[in-house]
Amino acid sequence: MRITFVAPVGVVGGAERAMLGLLGQLRQKHTVSLLVMADGPLCELAVSLGIPVRVVPLPCEWLMIGEQQAGAAQLARMLLWRGYKLGGYVRELRTALRGLSPEIVHTHGIKAHLTGAMAKPDGAKLVWHVQDYLSIRRLSRRLLQLAVRRADLAFACSESVGVDVQECFPRLPVAVVPNPTDCEHFRPGSSQVDFDFIAGLAPATGTVVRVGLVATYAVWKGHRLFLDAMSRIVARFGSGAVRGYVVGGPIYRTAGRSQVTAAELVGYIKELKLNRVVGLVPFQADPVEAYRVLDVCVHASTAPEPFGLTITEAMACGRAVVAANAGGPAEIITHERDGLLYELGNPDALAEAIIRLIENAALRDQLGNAARETVTNRFQLSTATAKLLSTYQSLLGERASTD
Repeated sequence: MRITFVAPVGVVGGAERAMLGLLGQLRQKHTVSLLVMADGPLCELAVSLGIPVRVVPLPCEWLMIGEQQAGAAQLARMLLWRGYKLGGYVRELRTALRGLSPEIVHTHGIKAHLTGAMAKPDGAKLVWHVQDYLSIRRLSRRLLQLAVRRADLAFACSESVGVDVQECFPRLPVAVVPNPTDCEHFRPGSSQVDFDFIAGLAPATGTVVRVGLVATYAVWKGHRLFLDAMSRIVARFGSGAVRGYVVGGPIYRTAGRSQVTAAELVGYIKELKLNRVVGLVPFQADPVEAYRVLDVCVHASTAPEPFGLTITEAMACGRAVVAANAGGPAEIITHERDGLLYELGNPDALAEAIIRLIENAALRDQLGNAARETVTNRFQLSTATAKLLSTYQSLLGERASTD
């Protein structure tokens, strides 16, 4: 089977890590390739896995557009003004795809869904891998509505995303494939990485519980919520019993105020008088060491998370996880069994959940052990790969090849 994945970015976030895992599995028995709309670390990692990569750069004007940077009317005017460059890009993308001769074109990200639909070669099947709630993206939903007739199926990263896709595009078949986690790579272990040094904190004395948020600097990832909760925790225990870390960085290039900055976070940490207890750790291309440093891993998104790969990765590392009770995380975690859920956006509820784990090491161990079991049973790479292949074969029917 010949499969080409199309990605709109060259950076590596959670969705891209999941995609690389699938590509690595698929290439063992099938002809796979990756077409990327912007050069970056994603390309290097794919090549290291033996996956052919073709970069077809999306014009900068389009690469920087994001729905959160402007209102729908303003963004619509921007799209019309810049639309003259899109036609040429689609022709270039179509030529590149024809050269790869895929039977399946598998797109990731809204820009890839849209341009992939316009550039799909004759005879190929188009699969959209949806990692967002499209119903809240008004303009993107309308644009994709114009292209949906060219798509043959959508993969959804969670049940809630699958329901959302069906509500937006009732005639588009949907298959739910949760983002997979490489449980051989993400596994329990100790770490020699000194986060206190990296974060500019004084060495801890005595026993401390290390709590961290691993997330890109997107505004909705809840950095301020995490810091508000840490303020309440420090007020409860003092500064000697706990350390907090914000692990991540501004990896996406979308323009506008969709991301917080390190300077803003440092300022808020100082405002809350947490600068001796909480520090920033730069973005980790491979976050496995970050999970191993932490005793408690926090998910703090202030809007429903479509899936939450950092949650399953931390769980695979045997860590106790606290996550918001909405969207994908509520499908992943069974409260009190393999993690703790708290009310979305509530800093008091988040703080209380973390406090429970700070006070109870046995509970941390119990949840961490159960978390590892959950991920190995439900979110393995092999499980997701098998679902992809069976769906591809159903789409291709008698044309399905085994090369």
